[in-house]
Amino acid sequence: MFQKKRIKSIRPSSPNTHTSQDLNLSSDQQELKLELERAQDENAGLKQQLDIQTQVNAELKKLLVASIGNDFQYRLERLLRDKSRYEIEIQTLTRKINDLLEDIEKLTIKCDINQSKLAGSRVLIDELNMHKSVLSVQYNDCTNVIQRLLAERSKIAKELVQAHSSLSLLNEMALNNSRKHLSISPKFDLIQLSSYVQTLASSLYNYLKQTIFHQQANYRQLSIQLELTETETCALEILQSHTSVSSSVQASTNTIDKKLNDIEQIESMINRLKLVSQKKSHERFHPTTRYENLTLNCCRDCSGEIYIV
Repeated sequence: MFQKKRIKSIRPSSPNTHTSQDLNLSSDQQELKLELERAQDENAGLKQQLDIQTQVNAELKKLLVASIGNDFQYRLERLLRDKSRYEIEIQTLTRKINDLLEDIEKLTIKCDINQSKLAGSRVLIDELNMHKSVLSVQYNDCTNVIQRLLAERSKIAKELVQAHSSLSLLNEMALNNSRKHLSISPKFDLIQLSSYVQTLASSLYNYLKQTIFHQQANYRQLSIQLELTETETCALEILQSHTSVSSSVQASTNTIDKKLNDIEQIESMINRLKLVSQKKSHERFHPTTRYENLTLNCCRDCSGEIYIV
């Protein structure tokens, strides 16, 4: 209905209207052509710019890839160098650690040895202190006995001097003063004085036997048993104790090898000191001890490191 009404409304155009429409169409076509040409020109320029941009992007991509590859290669080389350097440092540190462990082990062995020596030294010091006390007591006893013996000797010497003076006077009186007194008193020791007193007594006995009794009296020697004084008995006991100690020391030293060096001789002297008190001493290897980190004595000619067996 609408189209029919529209058709009905169309009026027949005049010739003037057709010409004006043709002119309008031609001008529109020219404008369209111009726009098409401008569009084509712009399209060509854009294509050219696109090609140039594509080439630039390709070149940038190549440069970027190259720069990134160079950076990766540099980093990789640096990582490899660091790895090799770290490996060398690790090997060096490992050797140092092994050396330190060996030194620590050696020091541990030396510490064990020194501890065992210290323990042995303490035992020896205790025993030496005990022997020192025993020897000091024996020394005091010997000093007292010697002083008492000297006092007894002085007493005996005084009595012998008195006997000598008495016998000398008797001999002079018996011989009618035929012997003159000496201006200087003679010097005798105790043995010489006793023998001289015996000589004076014998001469006086012979004189009295020949001049007064005028008979040959049978010489009768009296058997006198001399007993030891208290001081001499004490001295004899001390000597017997020392003799027993020396015999025990001699019996113990007979078992020692004759080819001992200086260190073994010192040890034998220490063993002799141990036997003075006649008590059992703790040797280095005692049955009650635990045999850990054993060390062996060696002579002074031995050298080298000590290893735990």
